[in-house]
Amino acid sequence: MDPRDRHFGRVTTFNTDGSLKNVDIGSLVRRLVLFEHCLLESVGLREIPVLLQIFGYEGLMVLLDDTHFEIICDMQSAASIGQTGVLRITETRGGTLPLGSFRIASIANEDGPYRFERDIHVIDSLDLSSSRKKKLKAKLLPKLRTYSRAAGNQGVMDFYSKLMESPASLIPIIKIVAKRDFSLEIEGEIRISAEQLELDRDFRTDTNLTSQLGIERQISHKILERAFLAQAGLSQRLRLMESFNAVTGFRDGEVPVLDAHLDFLRGLIDPEVQEDRFSRIVELGDLPNPNTISADFRIDVRALLDLRDSAEVHEMRSWLRGIDSNSDFEIIEQFHSVKEKMRRFFASDSAKVLRLLVTTGFSLPTGYGLPMGIGASLADQFLLDKFIKRPGPITFLSNNYSSIYEEPHE
Repeated sequence: MDPRDRHFGRVTTFNTDGSLKNVDIGSLVRRLVLFEHCLLESVGLREIPVLLQIFGYEGLMVLLDDTHFEIICDMQSAASIGQTGVLRITETRGGTLPLGSFRIASIANEDGPYRFERDIHVIDSLDLSSSRKKKLKAKLLPKLRTYSRAAGNQGVMDFYSKLMESPASLIPIIKIVAKRDFSLEIEGEIRISAEQLELDRDFRTDTNLTSQLGIERQISHKILERAFLAQAGLSQRLRLMESFNAVTGFRDGEVPVLDAHLDFLRGLIDPEVQEDRFSRIVELGDLPNPNTISADFRIDVRALLDLRDSAEVHEMRSWLRGIDSNSDFEIIEQFHSVKEKMRRFFASDSAKVLRLLVTTGFSLPTGYGLPMGIGASLADQFLLDKFIKRPGPITFLSNNYSSIYEEPHE
């Protein structure tokens, strides 16, 4: 399978105090349509109550039955441990490292037969009968996946090799971190070098950050530390893409680091570009927008999964990857060019169903962070001929897309 047809990523965001801010169901729906295989990166399975609310119990069970949907229930990241006292490596070294010296490592949850035990208990708090809770747990457990530990470790090694071979290549990231996290604008020349210390993967840096910015050495150390973690985290993410044979999105704070390191590949590996293309067409063509899903609406999971596997959607995905060179004017002109051809369709029952869908606005309750309505009207240019250049995607946009939504339930 083409890795561009596989996606892994989160739909959950949190407040600064760690409380749940938003579960973006609209994003999950888009991914289930735009990618053949989806791996949802979960945070302690805290998305499950919202998935249950939107899909319903039966719908959630259907989704968990789908072989192209999995859940990553794990934690893995890069960490700076050179100044951490209570570690075996610190004891081996004989103490912590001084400022300006570092050890970057990959940290993760412990593996073992009970690694999901703590998170699966979120099911116990759901408003379900004990028998349904038991069935849901039994269905959920086989769907849970972990990150590749080898990928996490290799990502850190990629960072380390990059630092040792070309420390100056990290200067753009250092500048980004200084400005973003410390409000420090670096205008002069920055110099940095690195050397390995006696213990493997311990390293010392030499830089002119302190004198160039007029800051304390501790602040200079923090800037370097965050820059190194940003680069190591990005390297881990790229290695995970390789291990999952999938693409992933990047958060706002990660994109500048990605730009600095892999600007020439960004459009190829970032699946959010594909979602942005879809959103562009939604906006230009007054198409139904899946961004916002209401607690008053249910999504027909069977219809959604059937839609994802259809030939029409396969064609649409391929077409979306080729529209970047088209101007907004050209796309709008394409809409207008098919008005006459689509007159017959607009008299059909399927068109009426679409009109009903897009004239129904809704939003999630306060706390779910999805305030936007799904749309206001259906223009004649909605169904496209030259839009996708083949009849398949037209069929998708007309007859199938609305079928995943059900009427509001009481």
